[in-house]
Amino acid sequence: MLLFIHDENILGDHHPVTDGIFFLMIIWAGYLFLRLMKFWKVTTAVRYGIPTAIIAWNAVEIAGRWHLFTEFWEKPWEFALEMTLFTVGLAIAAWLAIRTPANMKAQLSREQLAAAAAAGKDNLQ
Repeated sequence: MLLFIHDENILGDHHPVTDGIFFLMIIWAGYLFLRLMKFWKVTTAVRYGIPTAIIAWNAVEIAGRWHLFTEFWEKPWEFALEMTLFTVGLAIAAWLAIRTPANMKAQLSREQLAAAAAAGKDNLQ
């Protein structure tokens, strides 16, 4: 899809359809992200998170072509603060993933299944 958007012979960066696709990607990625936050199983979240990130990244690519921001990963030596914040965020995420006890994940999963089952029974009555 991005190949069609970026090709000036087809749509181009400043075509109205490109604008619509950009806003659609923002809305869609936001919706998928909200759904992703409800997953407790890591494997399921990863499987759902990868396409969510790809859809969100389409909006980032379009915004980058519009020069709405400077892409700091192209010149990391010029953006020490941003690279430091990214590294710290990555370290915190890894630490949280390691520190979350396995039994807590299983308990949260059981609670989620029980709540879904209870909601299903309420709908049947």
